[in-house]
Amino acid sequence: MSRTDRLSLVAGFAAILCAAAGHCCADDGEPSPEARRDRAATQASQGRFEQAIEEVNRLLKLRPDDAEAYQFRGELQFKAGHISASIQDFDQFLELRPERLPHHWQRGISYYYVSQHQRGAHQFELHQRVNPQDVENAVWHYLCKAKLEGVDRARAALINITSDRRPWAPIVYRMYQGRATPEQVLTEAGQAGRMESERRDSLFYAHLYVGLFHEAAGRSQQAREHIEIAVQKYPSPHYMGDVARIDLQLRKVNDKALDALAPAGTAKPGSRQ
Repeated sequence: MSRTDRLSLVAGFAAILCAAAGHCCADDGEPSPEARRDRAATQASQGRFEQAIEEVNRLLKLRPDDAEAYQFRGELQFKAGHISASIQDFDQFLELRPERLPHHWQRGISYYYVSQHQRGAHQFELHQRVNPQDVENAVWHYLCKAKLEGVDRARAALINITSDRRPWAPIVYRMYQGRATPEQVLTEAGQAGRMESERRDSLFYAHLYVGLFHEAAGRSQQAREHIEIAVQKYPSPHYMGDVARIDLQLRKVNDKALDALAPAGTAKPGSRQ
């Protein structure tokens, strides 16, 4: 084997190792955009959202028109608690991929948490066109409308749903219609599914949406109790699990702010005496 052949073999072996490790390098020796994306996904799976955002920042320096990278970073921004920044990234994604506008329910949720409720309601109305039988979409539309106009008008404007087959969804929808109580939602969710994983999943969504139901009605203490149960007792690995976690974080921040402002012995709004 010639020296040239040996060098070629070594270079080829190094390239294989680099690819296998998920750190393929660009010509300048820096990790490729694909490697940056893989690193960000790994960090996000470990809950290291700030580090994941930094990886996507570097990716976007290499590919400033990468629409999916903006979408990915927007989701990471939300999970890190940077909700306004998530909207900026979702907007950039939609500027590059305008056909995805009606599909973008994540942006609607971000709008809700920065109190842009009119925009949130509109986003969920758009989403209903492409996902017409989604109880969650109807609920988030209700939540935005309740902030704007109160629960009675929100209930009157509740998006019609007839066939969401998820085991917890019909009873949650009936609660928002005013035809079921939070207690009935939790009882039915606790009996859902044949497997323990299905029951836990149903209880996560039940506690989340019971909590948000109380929030819409101004019962902040009850809202926090149920969302805390969703996050701590029935955590979900999906995006909605992060929504519940961020909701709880925001409540804790708000409670601390209220405690700092309230005179001694004064109860927080929505709390039980």
